[in-house]
Amino acid sequence: MKKISITSIGLFIAALHLLPSLWPGPLGGQAHAQVRILMGTWDLNGQGLPQAVYNLGYAIEVQQPGGTYRRYSISASSWALMTATDIDGYPGAELVINQGSTIRVIRDRNATVRDYSTSAGSWAAMGYVDTDATVGNEIILNLGTTIRIIHDRTGLVRDYGMPAGSWALMGFADLDGDGSQDLALNIVTQVRVLSDKTGVIRDYYVSSGSWALMGMEDLNGDNIKDLAINIGGYIRVIHHVNGIVRDYATSTGSWALMGFQDTDATAGLEMVINLGSRIRIIRDRNATTRDFTTSTGSWALLGFSDTDGHPGIELVVNLGSTVRIMSDYYGTTHDYYITSGSWALVGIYDADGKAGDEVVINTLSGTRTIYDATGTIR
Repeated sequence: MKKISITSIGLFIAALHLLPSLWPGPLGGQAHAQVRILMGTWDLNGQGLPQAVYNLGYAIEVQQPGGTYRRYSISASSWALMTATDIDGYPGAELVINQGSTIRVIRDRNATVRDYSTSAGSWAAMGYVDTDATVGNEIILNLGTTIRIIHDRTGLVRDYGMPAGSWALMGFADLDGDGSQDLALNIVTQVRVLSDKTGVIRDYYVSSGSWALMGMEDLNGDNIKDLAINIGGYIRVIHHVNGIVRDYATSTGSWALMGFQDTDATAGLEMVINLGSRIRIIRDRNATTRDFTTSTGSWALLGFSDTDGHPGIELVVNLGSTVRIMSDYYGTTHDYYITSGSWALVGIYDADGKAGDEVVINTLSGTRTIYDATGTIR
């Protein structure tokens, strides 16, 4: 585990407390003779009403209550709106503007702007999320060998070094339970978790071969997201909150994730895996698995639903002439013969007003309904 130092890096952060001129409406005066392009409408002053925002080329105009307009200059000939979102934690969204080597944040709530240095080279926004568990989203930037996180509420900027080679953001999630969004990063052979709230990063070795993130879900029931990684013949689950890593065998052949579901009615989601002629349920909560047979021929998942009215979600599977319902909670399966001819699923829903959803099927001879709660079909 490495502690990333937070330094007062030499950024061009100029808090420009502007008092922009208030112009009359769109037809009032020479200032509105140029082309005005509507960029969108947002609540920027926190009063709960949308305000029209216009691109004047060299400036941005924001509609004010009473029909006046407030103008904000742009310091670059080429610029673009990155987002309109709350990044300072106060009522109203801020306009975040890409000016090339700087980002300008426009706060119409108090008629101020602030500039942040980015990079003389290429850079890209990675997202706008709450990385420090305080009100307001942060601006997350990819500067190549650096991730820069801008905290506009305080004006603080943090830099985190990254490898000179290839890397990519996989997503944002609270992986340590501190209420902030952490960055999950693909560092070729490793997963890196960057926790901006604490300034700490941790790397987890995955594989020198190909691998892919399956998802970030609470898999063990502690209400904290975990990482599920496809490493070919097995699945690796990383519990960043405590550093525990678990591996689950899948298959040397092809397999696929069918979904994350609560199949056992206990805290934490299960991973449902298609192994070809079997479906494997992986319960990371207690590090166990259960296999259900399907068919050596073709089959298809019709859906996940509570069909028996008891705890846990069931799997509804099309085996051709039969529908098989699998209950991980009880470890049982029930087969319902439909027809040897063609048929189609209408839906899985509560058709009788009683506990448990029904499986409604359309056949050439009419509709058939599976009542799994009672084990009948009619």
